[in-house]
Amino acid sequence: MKKRILTCLLGGLISVCVCLAGSQVIFEFPKFEWSKISVTVAIRLLLGFVVSINSWKIKHHLGGSLLGMILSLTVSVGFLPDETLKFIL
Repeated sequence: MKKRILTCLLGGLISVCVCLAGSQVIFEFPKFEWSKISVTVAIRLLLGFVVSINSWKIKHHLGGSLLGMILSLTVSVGFLPDETLKFIL
């Protein structure tokens, strides 16, 4: 179990690098903002931890995808512009 947790956390760190590099390329290399970096690191490590302790009896790829979608959607609401957020709520 310990090996699984460490492997998934390492996968989370790798996905942090991929996400930050992708955002740099897509948004034409803006300045790094520590608030966005810290949120990205926290969410990807949380996702890695949740996947590692996951005990769903479904296929691994499907379970990881569902968990990723659920965790990412819960955090992405905080990044919505105020006008959109007021409309939704």
